[in-house]
Amino acid sequence: LLIKTMGDLLPQEIYLRPKMGFTFPWENWLKDKIRPQIEEVILGSDTNNEMNLNMESCQNLWKIFLKKGSSISWSRVWAIYVLLKWYDENYKG
Repeated sequence: LLIKTMGDLLPQEIYLRPKMGFTFPWENWLKDKIRPQIEEVILGSDTNNEMNLNMESCQNLWKIFLKKGSSISWSRVWAIYVLLKWYDENYKG
């Protein structure tokens, strides 16, 4: 439908090429767009929590992640953020 609608405006190289995957720019989003929300949760959490997480280690992981060329992947800090956010919304309150 899109190809019929676009007619001659869409080059054949675009619609005849093989399917391609793509990835979301998670690392960029975490370091830029949603950084304030991440820091509010990770850096603002108590070091003494009922989940027995070592918050100092979690906070250090975040700081290392922010450094250029860090070996910490975005998924590690994202998992910590999601867990803490879930806990805040469901058990703190």
